[in-house]
Amino acid sequence: MLHLPLKTTEKHELHKSLYRFVEMAYSTHQAEDHRDAFHDAAQLREGVRQATLTEKGAAETVRLLVRYERMLRTMRSRFGTENIVAGAEPWASFTWRDAFRTKEQVSRPELTFESACVLFNLAAALSYSATLEDRSTPTGLRTACQAFQCAPKPNDSFPC
Repeated sequence: MLHLPLKTTEKHELHKSLYRFVEMAYSTHQAEDHRDAFHDAAQLREGVRQATLTEKGAAETVRLLVRYERMLRTMRSRFGTENIVAGAEPWASFTWRDAFRTKEQVSRPELTFESACVLFNLAAALSYSATLEDRSTPTGLRTACQAFQCAPKPNDSFPC
């Protein structure tokens, strides 16, 4: 069985970008009130950046990617998908390398781009998890099939 490789991403000071964005869009007081949440978000992204596909860590990688994707979804609902501060520079630029052509990279200042890359990695982690199952037993085969079926379409009920 085959699995997808993970995309890789560059280190990013997400907490600083979030602070600047909230400070410009709302107020310095709001930015200060949420400083700890910004650090939590940055730590979560750093975990996603360092995620690998290993036998022992596959389930944890899936949980981490699901958690980060849910946080991105919440951020999109609160901040929108575009910069809401008129005339302001983009609040964060996310850089990801292609999973198959690792020398190619793309940077975009959009939460939807970050989310799409995270969903790709979630599909990769689910497909990897499926390859680890013992497909010689009915239960293992069923679990592997579920993971392979969930991989191309993660949604609200993920990981399925």
